[in-house]
Amino acid sequence: MFGAVFGDVLMNTSTGVKLNFALVAGLAIAAIMSIQISDASPQSIPTNSFSPSPSFKLAKLSNPWLAFQNATLLRAVMSGDLASAKVALLRGANPNAKDKYGATVLVIASSKSYLDIVQLLLEHNADINGRDPFERNYYYLTPLMAAVEEHHIEMIKLFLSKGAKVNDAPDEGVAALDIAIEKNHADVVKILLQAGADPNHYAVGATPIYSAASTGYTAIVSLLIEYGADINAKAYGSRKTPLEIATLNKHLAVVKLLKQAGAKQ
Repeated sequence: MFGAVFGDVLMNTSTGVKLNFALVAGLAIAAIMSIQISDASPQSIPTNSFSPSPSFKLAKLSNPWLAFQNATLLRAVMSGDLASAKVALLRGANPNAKDKYGATVLVIASSKSYLDIVQLLLEHNADINGRDPFERNYYYLTPLMAAVEEHHIEMIKLFLSKGAKVNDAPDEGVAALDIAIEKNHADVVKILLQAGADPNHYAVGATPIYSAASTGYTAIVSLLIEYGADINAKAYGSRKTPLEIATLNKHLAVVKLLKQAGAKQ
């Protein structure tokens, strides 16, 4: 849209000073944008905890044209506009652009189940793990975790085939496996375990099998046992075993399964 006018020059008739139209347009665009994006480098960490929203402010980038393209990409991803996302990337948008809460465009596309945009971003070398491991912010999901939360099997398999870190746990040890257990998605649990998910890591003070046993998810407990989960691992806080918490919560099918596997009280 701007290509046809980049060569145009404006003349100030009173001073005779020539103004480059592209520079004026670029600065004007940067001044009025209401979307905050960033490049791949870490930005300042927010001090107030609140949920991500579609409201953004423009980051201080030195190149107004790239700022505009990054903002265009972010808006395209938010709305599922594949065509606009393609144009923005071809014009130099950063495939790892972030919103003000630290969520990359790949995480956003994953959380909205936009598979075509996810594929496009990966083609443009977006970081498949979606965040700086040294940056703590309030949008902790990796792209894989977002896909797991949305129960998007095709996207989950795509990320795993492209080398996504299945055990990445950016917040309190919570990994993709823990999200699948929380959602009671046994099919996703199996996919993640087959891909090397750790069945014995601790997330918020408990192992996956403890979490599954406490909620009575028999099929998931069975899978975790099959893939080597420690059936006697105690939770940090309660100091209870999976069998004890299943008994306490009266999940009799889980109790029976754990006893058959040799679990101890």
